[in-house]
Amino acid sequence: MTRIKLSIAILILIFGVGFGSQIWINHKGSDITEIASQTEELFISGNKSQAIESAHLLGSEWENFRRYAGIFVRRNKLTEIDRLCARMESLAESDSEEILAELAELKKLIERDM
Repeated sequence: MTRIKLSIAILILIFGVGFGSQIWINHKGSDITEIASQTEELFISGNKSQAIESAHLLGSEWENFRRYAGIFVRRNKLTEIDRLCARMESLAESDSEEILAELAELKKLIERDM
């Protein structure tokens, strides 16, 4: 009887961690998508200094998230998003129009993979 109770407790713990991590990943993914949308709006409106700050915020939020997301999400899904986030700051600072395409791709990847 003790083995059954212990097995049930372990299964509940595994399901709880899995469910909790999925909620956390969805929440952080939507936060990062929101920051990307804000960066896009700032860039379109011509607020270059605020767009650069938002791009820096996007990069730091992604780095904080990626540190722990690698435990729950396959690394190959994170690699492409990591590449895009790394380019955001330099694209924002160089005032490149390419940032709009990169931000759109970033949002789609986060929605698809997270």
